[in-house]
Amino acid sequence: METVIAALAGFVGVPVVNFLKAQLGWTGKASVVLTTAVSIVLGVAAMFITAQLNLPTTYTPEAIAEFVGIVFSTSTLVYKLLPQPEA
Repeated sequence: METVIAALAGFVGVPVVNFLKAQLGWTGKASVVLTTAVSIVLGVAAMFITAQLNLPTTYTPEAIAEFVGIVFSTSTLVYKLLPQPEA
């Protein structure tokens, strides 16, 4: 999965973040929020591509917390691979 994450971050994440920042004219904290949002989307996409995205079958607090934790962990890895905007 690490290879998929690196490929998505490099080939999709960087151009998408740069394009959106240029189109929206966002700088500073807004660009950090944008980078975070793109990281979450790419993290979920990487999990879907590698068939590791398991939606909870029961919606207990434990199952939801596990799902959110996995998405958060993957998104954090994608975020670390993207160039960091200046806040």
